[in-house]
Amino acid sequence: MAQSVFSLPSEILVSAIASQFPCRHEIIRTLITLLSVQANKNIVLYGLNATGKSVITKRVLERLSISQGSTETNLFQYDIIKTAECITTRHLMEKTVNTVADTLGYRASNRCESTSQLVNELEKMLHWSRSQNPEAAASRHVLVFDGIDQQSVHTPMLPALAKLGELVCICTSH
Repeated sequence: MAQSVFSLPSEILVSAIASQFPCRHEIIRTLITLLSVQANKNIVLYGLNATGKSVITKRVLERLSISQGSTETNLFQYDIIKTAECITTRHLMEKTVNTVADTLGYRASNRCESTSQLVNELEKMLHWSRSQNPEAAASRHVLVFDGIDQQSVHTPMLPALAKLGELVCICTSH
């Protein structure tokens, strides 16, 4: 049975997460809904500091990835890259490649010197992961760049990251 491109979030899931974060029910519902849209490539969360964006996002991703295989959510894995821990753009790209590689169980190159190399490495890892686990062929990998707007070195990589979801594409035949 083909899954719909759009599915509403489970009210039980929304309530379970919202009980931990008072007055954030609508934000949590919106985030879960956006993550449930299979056609979604990029989601930008922006707002005042210390309002809980990062912790709520992490909790939502944890809960959605735990309930893998259920009919209420999409199957996905996720990684959160704390950009404040990265000194240079190259450091950010290498941390991204190594973090995703660790999650997928892939042995990646430790070097990543350009955005095109980042895209190439991500495609190779995701393709390898899907070939290792055919049941996960419809899965997605969510990549969160926490605090990217506060990165000290603004380079052409920032617009490239916005296009990352369009650039990294794994084609599968069914």
